[in-house]
Amino acid sequence: MTRTGDERLGAGAQVRHAGWWRRVLARIIDGVIVFIPTALLSLVIAAVVMGTATGATPLPGVRSGNVEEGRPLAQFLITIAGLVISVAYETYFLHRRGATLGKMAVKVRVVPLDGIQGPGLRTDTALVRALTWYLPGNLSNLAFIGWIFGLFSLLNALFPLWDRPLHQSLNDKVARTRVIEA
Repeated sequence: MTRTGDERLGAGAQVRHAGWWRRVLARIIDGVIVFIPTALLSLVIAAVVMGTATGATPLPGVRSGNVEEGRPLAQFLITIAGLVISVAYETYFLHRRGATLGKMAVKVRVVPLDGIQGPGLRTDTALVRALTWYLPGNLSNLAFIGWIFGLFSLLNALFPLWDRPLHQSLNDKVARTRVIEA
């Protein structure tokens, strides 16, 4: 018998899987929340690495006034910063509450397949789930093979539409979780 987590909820407990559109709305809300600190940090990184309007830059090896010279490094650092902020945000909230702010707003939560054991996920489970969601999207910027990671991200987002019976995305499958109505 495959365990779905319902066994720990008690006899007659009903668990409803979160609808796809609610999950999408939660991701949009989380995207806006994560965008704000990422955008602010990106401005700081760009100013430091590429120089200011005056052309001054504190980095050795980047000539003053040559903004284009620092662009690849700035793009790399901004991508890493965005990944770290996104993964930290999702891991923190899934570990502490079982839901990000976006998921709380639409009244859904993430639970482990082996049963609801507390308000949140184990840290390693939350981290694996977050990395499986965000890392491929960040790697889609790579030349030549980025489209493979972009395709994975698209399939990951759409997977709950046809996955049965648990309506899991690929990151849910990797982390052994599912999204239910709160």
